[in-house]
Amino acid sequence: MSCFKLPNTLYDELTGEDVPTEGERRYGIPGFATFQPCSSSKTGVETPNKFFLPVLSVKSAYRIAQEEQWDNVMAEGSNQSPMKQTWKRLWQLNVPNKVRHFAWKACRNILATKENLWWRNIAKDSTCNVCGEQVETINHLFWFYDHAKEVWSSCKLSFPFEIQPSWDYMDVIWLLQKWEEARPGILEWTVMICWGIWKNMNERRHGGRQRSGLAMTRSSLSLLEEFQIANERPTTTVKQNQLVKWAPPPLGCYKVNVDRAVFSKRKQAGVGVVIKDEEG
Repeated sequence: MSCFKLPNTLYDELTGEDVPTEGERRYGIPGFATFQPCSSSKTGVETPNKFFLPVLSVKSAYRIAQEEQWDNVMAEGSNQSPMKQTWKRLWQLNVPNKVRHFAWKACRNILATKENLWWRNIAKDSTCNVCGEQVETINHLFWFYDHAKEVWSSCKLSFPFEIQPSWDYMDVIWLLQKWEEARPGILEWTVMICWGIWKNMNERRHGGRQRSGLAMTRSSLSLLEEFQIANERPTTTVKQNQLVKWAPPPLGCYKVNVDRAVFSKRKQAGVGVVIKDEEG
Protein backbone atom coordinates (compact mmCIF):
# COMPACT_ATOMS: atom_id res chain seq x y z
CA MET A 1 0.00 0.00 0.00
CA SER A 2 1.32 3.49 -0.84
CA CYS A 3 0.39 7.05 -0.02
CA PHE A 4 0.36 10.05 -2.36
CA LYS A 5 -0.30 13.62 -1.31
CA LEU A 6 -1.51 16.18 -3.85
CA PRO A 7 -0.42 19.81 -3.38
CA ASN A 8 -2.73 22.00 -1.34
CA THR A 9 -2.21 24.98 -3.62
CA LEU A 10 -0.18 25.36 -6.75
CA TYR A 11 1.62 28.40 -5.37
CA ASP A 12 2.72 26.68 -2.18
CA GLU A 13 4.19 23.76 -4.07
CA LEU A 14 5.96 25.88 -6.69
CA THR A 15 7.65 27.96 -4.01
CA GLY A 16 8.48 25.03 -1.70
CA GLU A 17 11.84 23.32 -1.42
CA ASP A 18 12.33 20.36 -3.69
CA VAL A 19 14.88 17.68 -4.41
CA PRO A 20 17.04 18.34 -7.51
CA THR A 21 16.04 16.13 -10.40
CA GLU A 22 18.27 14.75 -13.14
CA GLY A 23 17.39 17.72 -15.33
CA GLU A 24 18.22 20.16 -12.55
CA ARG A 25 21.52 18.44 -11.79
CA ARG A 26 22.46 18.65 -15.44
CA TYR A 27 21.25 22.15 -16.30
CA GLY A 28 21.20 23.79 -12.86
CA ILE A 29 17.58 24.94 -13.26
CA PRO A 30 14.16 23.80 -12.06
CA GLY A 31 12.49 22.19 -15.01
CA PHE A 32 11.05 18.76 -14.39
CA ALA A 33 8.46 17.22 -12.06
CA THR A 34 10.21 16.47 -8.78
CA PHE A 35 9.12 13.99 -6.11
CA GLN A 36 9.87 13.79 -2.40
CA PRO A 37 9.51 10.40 -0.69
CA CYS A 38 7.44 9.48 2.33
CA SER A 39 7.24 6.14 4.13
CA SER A 40 4.02 4.18 4.23
CA SER A 41 3.08 3.36 7.80
CA LYS A 42 2.14 -0.17 6.82
CA THR A 43 4.73 -1.19 4.29
CA GLY A 44 7.63 1.11 5.19
CA VAL A 45 8.20 1.60 1.44
CA GLU A 46 9.17 5.07 0.32
CA THR A 47 6.62 6.53 -2.09
CA PRO A 48 6.34 10.02 -3.59
CA ASN A 49 4.08 12.46 -1.79
CA LYS A 50 4.86 15.74 -3.56
CA PHE A 51 5.41 16.95 -7.07
CA PHE A 52 6.50 20.25 -8.55
CA LEU A 53 5.68 21.60 -11.99
CA PRO A 54 8.31 22.87 -14.44
CA VAL A 55 9.35 26.50 -14.23
CA LEU A 56 11.34 27.48 -17.31
CA SER A 57 12.54 30.87 -18.42
CA VAL A 58 13.60 31.82 -21.94
CA LYS A 59 17.23 31.79 -20.82
CA SER A 60 16.85 28.36 -19.26
CA ALA A 61 15.20 26.99 -22.39
CA TYR A 62 18.06 28.31 -24.51
CA ARG A 63 20.55 26.60 -22.21
CA ILE A 64 18.72 23.30 -22.57
CA ALA A 65 18.55 23.68 -26.34
CA GLN A 66 22.29 24.38 -26.46
CA GLU A 67 23.07 21.27 -24.41
CA GLU A 68 20.73 19.10 -26.49
CA GLN A 69 22.29 20.41 -29.69
CA TRP A 70 25.70 19.14 -28.53
CA ASP A 71 24.14 15.79 -27.69
CA ASN A 72 22.76 15.57 -31.21
CA VAL A 73 26.14 16.48 -32.66
CA MET A 74 27.79 13.70 -30.67
CA ALA A 75 25.08 11.20 -31.66
CA GLU A 76 24.81 12.12 -35.32
CA GLY A 77 28.23 13.62 -35.98
CA SER A 78 29.52 10.34 -37.39
CA ASN A 79 27.39 10.98 -40.46
CA GLN A 80 28.74 14.49 -40.97
CA SER A 81 32.15 14.33 -42.55
CA PRO A 82 33.61 17.68 -41.33
CA MET A 83 32.48 17.14 -37.74
CA LYS A 84 33.59 13.52 -37.82
CA GLN A 85 37.06 14.54 -38.97
CA THR A 86 37.28 17.20 -36.28
CA TRP A 87 36.51 14.77 -33.45
CA LYS A 88 38.75 12.13 -34.98
CA ARG A 89 41.68 14.54 -35.17
CA LEU A 90 41.04 15.65 -31.60
CA TRP A 91 41.48 12.11 -30.28
CA GLN A 92 44.58 11.63 -32.45
CA LEU A 93 46.45 14.58 -30.94
CA ASN A 94 50.03 13.72 -30.04
CA VAL A 95 49.58 14.84 -26.43
CA PRO A 96 49.13 12.99 -23.10
CA ASN A 97 45.77 11.26 -22.61
CA LYS A 98 44.74 13.62 -19.82
CA VAL A 99 45.26 16.57 -22.16
CA ARG A 100 43.14 14.93 -24.87
CA HIS A 101 40.32 14.45 -22.35
CA PHE A 102 40.72 18.08 -21.27
CA ALA A 103 40.41 19.25 -24.90
CA TRP A 104 37.32 17.09 -25.40
CA LYS A 105 35.67 18.61 -22.32
CA ALA A 106 36.59 22.11 -23.47
CA CYS A 107 35.06 21.47 -26.90
CA ARG A 108 31.88 20.20 -25.22
CA ASN A 109 31.90 23.17 -22.81
CA ILE A 110 31.70 20.93 -19.75
CA LEU A 111 34.79 22.16 -17.91
CA ALA A 112 34.11 23.37 -14.36
CA THR A 113 34.34 27.07 -15.16
CA LYS A 114 32.55 29.60 -12.95
CA GLU A 115 29.88 29.98 -15.61
CA ASN A 116 29.13 26.24 -15.74
CA LEU A 117 29.27 25.93 -11.95
CA TRP A 118 26.85 28.82 -11.62
CA TRP A 119 24.45 27.22 -14.09
CA ARG A 120 24.44 24.13 -11.89
CA ASN A 121 23.84 26.14 -8.70
CA ILE A 122 27.27 25.19 -7.35
CA ALA A 123 28.88 28.65 -7.51
CA LYS A 124 27.18 31.78 -6.17
CA ASP A 125 28.13 33.80 -9.24
CA SER A 126 29.78 33.39 -12.63
CA THR A 127 32.29 36.24 -12.34
CA CYS A 128 35.94 35.51 -13.11
CA ASN A 129 38.00 35.33 -9.91
CA VAL A 130 41.01 36.87 -11.65
CA CYS A 131 39.63 39.96 -13.35
CA GLY A 132 36.49 40.27 -11.20
CA GLU A 133 34.57 41.80 -14.09
CA GLN A 134 33.76 39.35 -16.88
CA VAL A 135 31.90 36.05 -16.80
CA GLU A 136 34.38 33.18 -16.51
CA THR A 137 33.60 31.34 -19.72
CA ILE A 138 36.01 28.96 -21.43
CA ASN A 139 36.62 31.61 -24.06
CA HIS A 140 37.42 34.27 -21.46
CA LEU A 141 39.61 31.94 -19.42
CA PHE A 142 41.86 30.81 -22.28
CA TRP A 143 42.10 33.86 -24.50
CA PHE A 144 40.90 37.17 -23.08
CA TYR A 145 41.77 37.73 -19.44
CA ASP A 146 45.10 39.42 -18.67
CA HIS A 147 47.02 36.38 -17.41
CA ALA A 148 45.99 34.33 -20.45
CA LYS A 149 47.25 37.10 -22.71
CA GLU A 150 50.57 37.06 -20.83
CA VAL A 151 50.85 33.31 -21.39
CA TRP A 152 50.24 33.53 -25.13
CA SER A 153 52.62 36.46 -25.44
CA SER A 154 55.42 34.53 -23.70
CA CYS A 155 55.11 31.47 -25.95
CA LYS A 156 55.51 33.51 -29.15
CA LEU A 157 52.74 31.50 -30.79
CA SER A 158 50.77 33.64 -33.22
CA PHE A 159 47.41 32.43 -34.46
CA PRO A 160 46.67 32.72 -38.19
CA PHE A 161 43.27 34.22 -37.33
CA GLU A 162 41.75 36.50 -34.71
CA ILE A 163 39.77 34.73 -32.00
CA GLN A 164 36.39 36.36 -31.41
CA PRO A 165 34.74 36.68 -27.96
CA SER A 166 31.60 34.96 -29.24
CA TRP A 167 33.44 31.82 -30.36
CA ASP A 168 33.37 28.46 -28.63
CA TYR A 169 36.52 26.45 -27.95
CA MET A 170 35.45 24.08 -30.72
CA ASP A 171 35.58 26.94 -33.23
CA VAL A 172 39.25 27.52 -32.45
CA ILE A 173 40.09 23.81 -32.73
CA TRP A 174 38.23 23.50 -36.02
CA LEU A 175 40.07 26.46 -37.57
CA LEU A 176 43.47 25.32 -36.28
CA GLN A 177 43.01 21.99 -38.03
CA LYS A 178 42.75 23.83 -41.33
CA TRP A 179 46.16 25.40 -40.68
CA GLU A 180 47.99 22.27 -39.57
CA GLU A 181 49.59 21.64 -42.94
CA ALA A 182 51.10 25.14 -43.04
CA ARG A 183 51.80 25.27 -39.28
CA PRO A 184 52.71 21.74 -38.11
CA GLY A 185 52.26 21.19 -34.39
CA ILE A 186 50.17 24.31 -33.81
CA LEU A 187 47.19 22.27 -32.59
CA GLU A 188 49.21 20.32 -30.01
CA TRP A 189 50.93 23.48 -28.80
CA THR A 190 47.62 25.30 -28.38
CA VAL A 191 45.91 22.48 -26.50
CA MET A 192 48.92 21.97 -24.19
CA ILE A 193 49.14 25.65 -23.27
CA CYS A 194 45.38 25.81 -22.63
CA TRP A 195 45.75 22.78 -20.38
CA GLY A 196 48.55 24.58 -18.52
CA ILE A 197 46.30 27.61 -17.98
CA TRP A 198 43.50 25.38 -16.71
CA LYS A 199 45.84 23.43 -14.43
CA ASN A 200 47.21 26.59 -12.84
CA MET A 201 43.70 27.98 -12.42
CA ASN A 202 42.70 24.89 -10.43
CA GLU A 203 45.89 25.13 -8.37
CA ARG A 204 45.00 28.70 -7.44
CA ARG A 205 41.49 27.67 -6.42
CA HIS A 206 43.03 25.23 -3.95
CA GLY A 207 45.44 27.71 -2.41
CA GLY A 208 48.30 27.53 -4.90
CA ARG A 209 50.11 30.47 -6.44
CA GLN A 210 49.72 31.96 -9.86
CA ARG A 211 52.64 31.05 -12.09
CA SER A 212 54.11 33.49 -14.56
CA GLY A 213 53.19 33.19 -18.20
CA LEU A 214 56.73 32.19 -19.16
CA ALA A 215 56.97 29.49 -16.47
CA MET A 216 53.59 28.07 -17.43
CA THR A 217 54.51 27.98 -21.11
CA ARG A 218 57.86 26.29 -20.48
CA SER A 219 56.40 23.60 -18.22
CA SER A 220 53.55 22.81 -20.63
CA LEU A 221 55.75 22.61 -23.72
CA SER A 222 58.44 20.66 -21.84
CA LEU A 223 55.85 18.07 -20.89
CA LEU A 224 54.73 17.92 -24.52
CA GLU A 225 58.30 17.43 -25.73
CA GLU A 226 59.01 14.69 -23.18
CA PHE A 227 55.81 12.88 -24.10
CA GLN A 228 56.46 13.03 -27.83
CA ILE A 229 60.07 11.85 -27.46
CA ALA A 230 59.04 8.96 -25.21
CA ASN A 231 56.31 7.90 -27.63
CA GLU A 232 58.30 8.40 -30.81
CA ARG A 233 58.32 5.24 -32.85
CA PRO A 234 61.77 4.42 -34.22
CA THR A 235 61.88 4.12 -37.96
CA THR A 236 63.12 0.65 -38.76
CA THR A 237 63.81 -0.50 -42.27
CA VAL A 238 63.07 -4.11 -42.92
CA LYS A 239 65.60 -5.66 -45.25
CA GLN A 240 64.29 -8.41 -47.42
CA ASN A 241 66.54 -11.43 -47.71
CA GLN A 242 67.74 -11.75 -51.28
CA LEU A 243 68.11 -15.22 -52.68
CA VAL A 244 71.70 -15.90 -53.71
CA LYS A 245 72.01 -18.30 -56.60
CA TRP A 246 75.22 -20.20 -57.33
CA ALA A 247 76.86 -19.18 -60.56
CA PRO A 248 79.29 -21.53 -62.30
CA PRO A 249 82.89 -20.38 -62.87
CA PRO A 250 84.18 -19.57 -66.35
CA LEU A 251 85.35 -22.39 -68.58
CA GLY A 252 88.65 -23.84 -67.38
CA CYS A 253 88.31 -22.33 -63.87
CA TYR A 254 87.25 -23.71 -60.51
CA LYS A 255 85.39 -22.37 -57.46
CA VAL A 256 86.69 -23.35 -54.04
CA ASN A 257 84.60 -23.09 -50.85
CA VAL A 258 86.42 -23.62 -47.55
CA ASP A 259 85.03 -24.00 -44.03
CA ARG A 260 86.62 -25.05 -40.78
CA ALA A 261 85.60 -26.05 -37.24
CA VAL A 262 87.56 -26.17 -33.95
CA PHE A 263 86.62 -28.43 -31.02
CA SER A 264 88.69 -27.07 -28.12
CA LYS A 265 87.53 -29.58 -25.50
CA ARG A 266 88.50 -32.52 -27.68
CA LYS A 267 91.56 -30.67 -28.99
CA GLN A 268 90.50 -31.36 -32.53
CA ALA A 269 89.98 -29.31 -35.67
CA GLY A 270 88.49 -29.98 -39.06
CA VAL A 271 88.61 -28.41 -42.50
CA GLY A 272 86.17 -28.93 -45.36
CA VAL A 273 86.86 -28.03 -48.97
CA VAL A 274 84.45 -28.06 -51.93
CA ILE A 275 85.83 -27.59 -55.45
CA LYS A 276 83.51 -27.16 -58.44
CA ASP A 277 84.07 -26.57 -62.14
CA GLU A 278 81.80 -24.97 -64.72
CA GLU A 279 79.47 -27.97 -64.64
CA GLY A 280 79.03 -27.82 -60.85
